[in-house]
Amino acid sequence: MNEVPEALAELLEDGSRHEAAALDRLISAAWEMALAAETRAAAGDAGADDAVACLADAARVAGDRDALARLGRRLASEGPFAADLQESSARASALLAAGEGLASEPLVAAARGAADAVVAAQRDDGLWSGARPSARALGLLARAGAPRDGAADPRVAAAWRRGVVALRDRQCDDGTWSDGASVPETAGDAAVTTALVVLEALAPALARAPELRSRAAVARATTALACLQDASGGFSGGSVADAIACTLAGLAGGWLVAAIDAAALGRDGGALRFVERGFAWVLAAMGESGWGERPGAPATARRTAEAVVLLAAMKARRAGDLSALARVLGWPP
Repeated sequence: MNEVPEALAELLEDGSRHEAAALDRLISAAWEMALAAETRAAAGDAGADDAVACLADAARVAGDRDALARLGRRLASEGPFAADLQESSARASALLAAGEGLASEPLVAAARGAADAVVAAQRDDGLWSGARPSARALGLLARAGAPRDGAADPRVAAAWRRGVVALRDRQCDDGTWSDGASVPETAGDAAVTTALVVLEALAPALARAPELRSRAAVARATTALACLQDASGGFSGGSVADAIACTLAGLAGGWLVAAIDAAALGRDGGALRFVERGFAWVLAAMGESGWGERPGAPATARRTAEAVVLLAAMKARRAGDLSALARVLGWPP
């Protein structure tokens, strides 16, 4: 893949006129790497992992309908339900996006069945358990409760709105969210939880339902993520997954906030500079076969698929196309 080093060089060169083309080449190359890592996983290679939901999202972003259909069928046959709510909601969200992307009613129906189960599990306080499972659940409900054929499911939509407000109001004074699963919680834990809340719950709410008043919370979260970034540009001492999640959250949430109120993130959008540093760190963490758990680690399907989504989101950002960003992230219209 000789085009990868050239594309990286163009992306890292300030003011490159070929950035869009370089991103296209990188997205294509990264998607091929993700498929190769999936093949290694199927062969039992210890350096690859099973990541069907992430792969389905990346296939949708990369425009690979054949792979999307294959992965969607796999999600449906295995069922979206996993051992925990967080993983189950992520799988159901990927299944729903695949079904809608392929106009497949059976896949959509399977995903909506999972959403019904999530609604039934909602607690009286509007949440599920910790911040991370609640954010994932809200991401699924946002997609499942969106108007379809001119109508929305009022029960799903109501559960989503109640959950968004409840999770918004759990924000800590420093702008982060605590999941409560790790004691004591590290700065890396707080960063990942905050990124997930922004990406799955509050940024989609800001785009779709501004009356839920999530803008200030997203702005505080974006500033908090900037403060939690390592000096190297990464997060959590070198975790690729955390760097991708936090950079993507800053890109999406911060962009939406800045589009509404240019001064909300500091003069000249200063709080968003961490996004470019994080993106450069992720690019530098790319190995010959894709992205692993840390720079230099064996490439995995999951991390490489996540990188595909980040690359596509950055392409939308550089083009100034918020609608394209929403499509990349699978947000409802």
